[in-house]
Amino acid sequence: TVVLGGTGENNSAPSKPVASNSSSSNSSNLPPATTAPSMGDEGIPWMWPGNGTVIANFDEVKNKGIDISGKAGDPVFAVADGVVIHAASLRGFGNLVILKHNNTYISAYGHNQTLLVKEDQQVKKGQKIAEMGNTG
Repeated sequence: TVVLGGTGENNSAPSKPVASNSSSSNSSNLPPATTAPSMGDEGIPWMWPGNGTVIANFDEVKNKGIDISGKAGDPVFAVADGVVIHAASLRGFGNLVILKHNNTYISAYGHNQTLLVKEDQQVKKGQKIAEMGNTG
């Protein structure tokens, strides 16, 4: 499950995150580019967090994020630069990573089998932050 959300008054999430290549030196861990990145309200270039497709959409009652297809062990990528504000198990979300991108946006990545980041760690867009699990 991936959740993109606002933390301030402007709660609109990016309209359509997509995969893109980064110019970082660690490009071998990045998913293939599909189209240009989406820009959030704050000018943040978002990317897709994995290689799968959406299999369940956000629903305030049943699903607090989007579910992305894949198999256990598949890489989970940071959708934008940020800092890790949570990296531990949380009831209902399994092994969860939450990234703070700025004072408006956070992203959350739940149901992972392995977490590859620690709290207070800086991450770059496209960095592998977890391995997909199957607890959700």
